[in-house]
Amino acid sequence: CGTLFSVFYYIMGLARPLQAITEEFKLSKKTGEQSGDRYAAIGSFCLLIVMEYTTGEPLRDVRRKSIDCVVQMKDQNMMAFYGLQALLHSQLAVLVDGPQMAEAESVDDIICGEKKTLATAGNNFEMIATHETNLMVRAFLFRRFDILSSIRFFDTISDPTIRNDPFRYMSLFFAGLASFHLARVTGAAEKKWTAIGDTILEKMEYWNKYISWNFQNKLLLLKAEKMHCLGEAESAALLYKQSIKSAQEHKFIHEEGISHELCGHFHLDRGHRSEALRSFNSSVECYTNWGALAVARRLDDFVRSTF
Repeated sequence: CGTLFSVFYYIMGLARPLQAITEEFKLSKKTGEQSGDRYAAIGSFCLLIVMEYTTGEPLRDVRRKSIDCVVQMKDQNMMAFYGLQALLHSQLAVLVDGPQMAEAESVDDIICGEKKTLATAGNNFEMIATHETNLMVRAFLFRRFDILSSIRFFDTISDPTIRNDPFRYMSLFFAGLASFHLARVTGAAEKKWTAIGDTILEKMEYWNKYISWNFQNKLLLLKAEKMHCLGEAESAALLYKQSIKSAQEHKFIHEEGISHELCGHFHLDRGHRSEALRSFNSSVECYTNWGALAVARRLDDFVRSTF
């Protein structure tokens, strides 16, 4: 069953836009509810919420659905997916309210906090992997790269025993962005981090051949960051613009915000302050529209202190 599940998502991730897969889960949830299949209905609801989060749907709406999902789990005593849902809900709270929510005992008065949830995880691979992905996203969106030292995911990127399906793209995307950032700032470890970034670029290039809608903007941004590392300013500037345009066209507003912000840091590093300010302001607007209000505040504070 697990193998079939993985094969199904591998095919779907390379065949359909992520937003279309989201619609499939909406239909699956409705079908489960109408047929009385509670397991299918709750499972589809959880996956729908994950997809809406990863495709950049408004976080306020995703958070509300997450609460509704947990209420249904408890009412129907269907707790198989509770741990993963609790971790996702904590992530939503962190992006909206701030990093302090990772320390909360409970979130929205109904869902266990992150630490309590992780205490029950044991050796559950999916929960550990989900938590590490959440940490990578936070490290990048809150510019807290010290968090990355505790993440084991980087050691698994080239491990052939770890499945390499497109639904790991979020982990790999942020790991790639982090790798090229660390290659620029760590000096002696530059070769190590560049090699990891290059490995992830290869994966994105492979997936992009099958469905550019899902992966083009991510691939372009990773390439831009690599060119930034290499000091290829002209190529980097063009790639940042292309990644922003691709994210806009494919309706990934959260990733558009990331592209604008990284473009801003690129311009700031080169002393182009007016271009950097425009990019940062565009990023704040994207983060705000996404609903990641804590991320928008963090960047707005940086802009106010820098310009």
